Amino acid sequence: MEGFALYQFLRSLPVNLTIHNIDRVESIAVIVFLAARNRFCCHESRFTFHAGEWANQNPQTLKELKAHSLLSADEHARYLTILKSNTSISDKGFDELELFNEATIVDPSRAKEMGLVQEIKEASIPAGYSVWNVDF
Repeated sequence: MEGFALYQFLRSLPVNLTIHNIDRVESIAVIVFLAARNRFCCHESRFTFHAGEWANQNPQTLKELKAHSLLSADEHARYLTILKSNTSISDKGFDELELFNEATIVDPSRAKEMGLVQEIKEASIPAGYSVWNVDF
């Protein structure tokens, strides 16, 4: 849920946000990455997609399991909606890519074809610019 909230927050900022993948963007971080209007990656960068995961060691009631199933399905749908609205992947393309059937690693060329990035280039930060690193 934090990834969706960060996506919405970054989209609401009154700035022309640029994000540059300098190594690997995985899981919900792909959604955060898509918040930027300008998206780049380095030649050795990767993007990783996988199905949602959930584990709980404590016993749960059937009602709790159903609620979690609904929440998981909703998060998956939200992920797809954001991915579709911020890339050039068609509905047919999503079916062919099978991004969520098993872990899928996307290289820069494929990321550009999919519209995850506009350009593949090495990162270069001009002197005097602010740099932000977000870890969560």
